[in-house]
Amino acid sequence: MVKLVESGMTTSQLADALVAHPFFTNQIMAGRITSEEQAAVLLDNFGLKADGIPDSAGSQAQAYFTSLINSGVGFGQIVYQAVKYLSESPAVEFRETARLLDEKAIVAGDYSREHSSDDLSELQHVLYGVIICDPAACDPVDNNFTLTNSLDNVSGTSRSDTIIGDNVSINSFDTIDGGGGIDIFKVFELFDAATSPLPVITNVETIYFLKLANADQNFSALAQATTGINRIKIGDASLLDGKTITTTSDRHCSQSDTQ
Repeated sequence: MVKLVESGMTTSQLADALVAHPFFTNQIMAGRITSEEQAAVLLDNFGLKADGIPDSAGSQAQAYFTSLINSGVGFGQIVYQAVKYLSESPAVEFRETARLLDEKAIVAGDYSREHSSDDLSELQHVLYGVIICDPAACDPVDNNFTLTNSLDNVSGTSRSDTIIGDNVSINSFDTIDGGGGIDIFKVFELFDAATSPLPVITNVETIYFLKLANADQNFSALAQATTGINRIKIGDASLLDGKTITTTSDRHCSQSDTQ
């Protein structure tokens, strides 16, 4: 995707290229045949749901997406038009959706400055768990941290922070203190609990692993009493074959979706 942008591709053209990718056509839209099903996927990616209330953001967006799909407009152009609308002066009912889009853009920007990936599944997982930051309480830029290839000492805010790292930028000598709020540490690329390093972690409530290696995974060392972690989320456990995931009774472990 970086190469596409560097080649001079416009945002509109990039949107068309992304929806033509097999990950979108064969996974995100797989089995979605009707315009209502396809519109529901688009709604979900904007954090919206149709609720039966005619004037709500979700119901208006559902009607809009369905109408464009039925008119033969491509998904890339539908998404591009929606993003353009939210980035300008949206109606009051769409302001929270616009703020969520801004938060996702900030997280994506932070990630891209330190990391590079052509894996759309990985890039999609970068945005997992992004929430709207209350503008009266925080500067959204301060809520996202990306580890570097050198020593990192992350001090989180009193709000909900997202910390991002991968198997190149994460080191055992790094430290992460999530501070207050409900924080999430996202670990990208392949992870093996027995061999992959982790920083010294405190006051972080959730740790997210994009993909686990085909080996027994023992997370007992991530004790809640010392790390604050009470939830482990796994994006892709498909490599595990007859392996065991070990954790403690005070921790919830689950496979997350990709949204």
